[in-house]
Amino acid sequence: LLEKAAADPDHATWFTWLHLGVNRYHAGDPAGAREAWEQSMAQAETAWAHRNLAVLDDAEGRPDAAADRYLRAHQLSPRLRPLTIETLRMLIAAKRPAEALEVVDRLKEPDRFAGRVLMLECRAALDAGDLVRARRILETGLIVDDVREGEDPLSDLWWEFHARQAGGLGPVVSQRVREEHPLPCSYDY
Repeated sequence: LLEKAAADPDHATWFTWLHLGVNRYHAGDPAGAREAWEQSMAQAETAWAHRNLAVLDDAEGRPDAAADRYLRAHQLSPRLRPLTIETLRMLIAAKRPAEALEVVDRLKEPDRFAGRVLMLECRAALDAGDLVRARRILETGLIVDDVREGEDPLSDLWWEFHARQAGGLGPVVSQRVREEHPLPCSYDY
């Protein structure tokens, strides 16, 4: 039905093309999905089309292009927390932590202080070498209410912060750091 609607100029809206792209993507046709999302963008620039194209760029091994798309999507919908989180993750993956921190700095409440956002801010601060910022987040008491089983982000951040503060990341330093800076029980999952 979407293919038929997209072929009809009276029904081929940006929304039709967007959903056609989603269907093509889930049917295993990323090239067709890209074509549909680009058609959607030709009719109306939306955060959704940018975000979906970013997913394709990332899957194709183009993290910088994906990060750029996510940034534009976030500019169009800055109050959509799941999009903010995806944008931060992609900027970090693309080795652009300073830009991730800029995004965080522009966020409004309550998104600015959401646990997952703070956790990604801490990750970006560590990657950017801003140990003061990372310390502030970790020592304030980071609560991430959507940590998944098998995910140890809080303990990983804690140990990495203290290892970097001690001047290294090697196994000897790591053992010393663990003894000198025990993991707070609230970070022990």
